[in-house]
Amino acid sequence: MFFTRFYKKIRTLNKKTFLRFCVVGTIGYLVNWGALIFFSRFNFPEFAIWVFAVECAIISNFILNNIWTFATKEIFSFKSTMRQFYVFNGTSAGALAIQSVFGTLGTYLFGETYRWLILLVVTVCIVVPYNWYMYTRVVWKQKDMLIQ
Repeated sequence: MFFTRFYKKIRTLNKKTFLRFCVVGTIGYLVNWGALIFFSRFNFPEFAIWVFAVECAIISNFILNNIWTFATKEIFSFKSTMRQFYVFNGTSAGALAIQSVFGTLGTYLFGETYRWLILLVVTVCIVVPYNWYMYTRVVWKQKDMLIQ
């Protein structure tokens, strides 16, 4: 039901904004993938590798979404930026949990060689719809609320 509403919403929304969201998401995926490679070189537990990598992507996505994807609703002041980053990070906690749990399980089941594929499948099938909903309904919901 969630996915049906998500795909119906895609058809009616501003295609330019969604395209930008996808580009930023792709960059976030690459940041996440690079961070997975980086953190896997240390003797961190698998779950920690995924948590650290996802948080790197979250920071990247917030910056790029704020200055480009949702530029018309950009958060300007430092105080508002920090407040919205806190909100963004909170809403992204769901994505962090999803990726960290499924990424860790997938790595244990299929091996470290397939981390990139596990990340891709989890991101496209679960995280993208979740993030779009949270970004448009919570983080960048109203311009007048963000610029204070």
